[in-house]
Amino acid sequence: MRLFSLTCRRAIVCLFLLVPSLHAEAPRFSTSSTISSKLASIPKAPPAASIDTCSAALYNASYETLIHMTDACGKVNSGYLEGNLISYGDFQQCKHLRGAGVVYAYQPLNVTTLAILANNPSFLALAAEGTSPLIALCMPEACVKWNGGVTFVSTLVKVLGSPVDIHNLLASSDLFLSLPPIVEPYTQNMDWRAVCTVVFLALLVVLALAGAAVSLGGVPGCFELKIRADPAVKWLKYLECFSLTDNLWSLCDTTQRFAQTSALEGARVLSMQWVVIGHLYLMIRYTVSNVLFVEKEMKRWTFVTIENATVSVDSFFSISGFLLALVTLRKLRGRPSLRPLARCKQMIMFIVHRWLRLTPGLAVVMLVVARLVPYVSDSPKWSQVMGSNADYCNKHWWANLLYVNNFVPRNLAEECVAQSWYLANDFQFFIFTMPILMSFRDYAPFRNSLGLRCSVLLVPIVASCICRLVLADVYDFVVVNGGYEMTAKANRLNSDMYIQPHYRYATYGIGVLAGVLVDHWNHARVEGEDEATAAAEGGEYHMLSETAEEDSKLARKPEVRLNCLLTPRLIKWFVGFLVSLGMLGFIVLCEYGPYNGHPWTKTQNVLYEGFNRAAWSTFFMVILVGCAMGGLPLINKMLSVPIFIPLSKLSYGVYLIHLTYIETEYYQKPDAEAYFDNSIVGAYFSTLGIAYFLSALLFVLVDLPVAKLETHLLGRE
Repeated sequence: MRLFSLTCRRAIVCLFLLVPSLHAEAPRFSTSSTISSKLASIPKAPPAASIDTCSAALYNASYETLIHMTDACGKVNSGYLEGNLISYGDFQQCKHLRGAGVVYAYQPLNVTTLAILANNPSFLALAAEGTSPLIALCMPEACVKWNGGVTFVSTLVKVLGSPVDIHNLLASSDLFLSLPPIVEPYTQNMDWRAVCTVVFLALLVVLALAGAAVSLGGVPGCFELKIRADPAVKWLKYLECFSLTDNLWSLCDTTQRFAQTSALEGARVLSMQWVVIGHLYLMIRYTVSNVLFVEKEMKRWTFVTIENATVSVDSFFSISGFLLALVTLRKLRGRPSLRPLARCKQMIMFIVHRWLRLTPGLAVVMLVVARLVPYVSDSPKWSQVMGSNADYCNKHWWANLLYVNNFVPRNLAEECVAQSWYLANDFQFFIFTMPILMSFRDYAPFRNSLGLRCSVLLVPIVASCICRLVLADVYDFVVVNGGYEMTAKANRLNSDMYIQPHYRYATYGIGVLAGVLVDHWNHARVEGEDEATAAAEGGEYHMLSETAEEDSKLARKPEVRLNCLLTPRLIKWFVGFLVSLGMLGFIVLCEYGPYNGHPWTKTQNVLYEGFNRAAWSTFFMVILVGCAMGGLPLINKMLSVPIFIPLSKLSYGVYLIHLTYIETEYYQKPDAEAYFDNSIVGAYFSTLGIAYFLSALLFVLVDLPVAKLETHLLGRE
């Protein structure tokens, strides 16, 4: 009988197959004697100092409370072999017992013990990514001490006088429950700061409706509003900036202001949607119940495009730099050179304008994350995750508003609005690049020499690539799993190489360089083609007048003509497009080898990490420059579809909002759900829909009103 009991115990414990915290490959054990010797070598936790207190709390509890605690505790779930490693139990049932001093806590299971028993390399891969086996316990607060799980479970079994599912087996040895429980706080009622946030958001809606009434001259069918042309009511024009109707019309306007950059609208929208799906799968990887199944499914070559979605951020950097150079040089062209003091004043105004463009929407999102989101739901890990996000915003809000949050905090995981590191880099690149572009107008050597301008811009681009090469070499970054091995050294990836400006400027600088080239070619074409254009127009008119009668005859007889419009110039651009498209695909898909167990050499890893993002931006800008210069008319037409214009206006808001929404959606669930391809398709489109809807609200209630107020107050157009 004892042998049968031990065999059942070993079989059930082996279902906990899991690996967290182990970085080296797990040894393979072939004999039970080896496993026993390994288990015997694991240090046992010291006896808990609060056993008597915990026991007293359980013995004094009512039988009904004990039954509810037992029922609310996590049990061994089906699907452990697929990575269902966390048993959440019943959070809400445990919460109902809080009046009796009962808490909900995660009991980490001993990783070393489970890894040895599991003897499964697949789980060891999860350990490197920080996945930990947890089982939720609903227990008295007095039991939450070192080794509290063992104390609680063993005492609960004695009190009830019967086995308590898997807990009875785990309690037989402190090898499994040797770590202190992690208490998950219950969500409290909204405090006064959350109420003030709700009032503030409601005030924005009231301003939007009041502004609409002013702009419409009242509410049709209800009342008319007659406004006197009196300076005393001048404030009404400021109220009109918040007009809901006017701002919605501005959002829906599909007029393209600059035809030459129309392709950027589509590129921005598609890149934004790539960012969203990348973050969505990042969340799925750590919240689904069949983690190992997901890991296996993501070995498909098509999933490399999702794993390597971070290059979409480099697309945004390139677009931002391209627009900065093109717009700034166009504004400065034809204007007289300014004295240094006047130029500094102008640059300060540019920086203020940029700050006002970025900050209002970011500030509102930070306010909601810090003051409102923690109260939206109450579920396992909700306070742990969303509460931590709020704490980070309370602590580091000033770094976000000053756009130094890529340095403070040092750890990316502690960012307030995690993806806002991009805004800090973009703002710093703007400040760094603006004086360079102004010097191209103010100093004759730069103004007269394209080669000198390009040389100046290449210096920081090359320097940024060298910084990446050096860091990749020193810290031995290894491309794997669409990212990097989570070794102690490679943790520098997120805190340094991924978010700090000197490692990311190359992609922005390539966009600036492309903008300088397009501006130069535009200027040269305008100066050199005036007479040729007039002559060509006259010749075309003469030719058309001679063939008018012939064309009228042909119109009576339907006929299909095929005219070849390809010219040597268009053919060159089309070949460049095909080459660039192929290289972009190669940069994304080449990680398929190391992702599937074919590691690269150190030289390959260093070269890839040093130049992959710069190469991506280079070929990406070749396509956009081809569209801007008229060399890729078909691609330009596809990226300039009118629907892209309003969606492009919402890209900034979607970037700020989508990750918080994804976290809210997945962490409010009472239990982990299984992943399947068809289910995630619906999740992706619903995420896009909600993110664009919330972004539209942010645009019409915050971003556009502030832009209009700036125009009135600072006189900017």
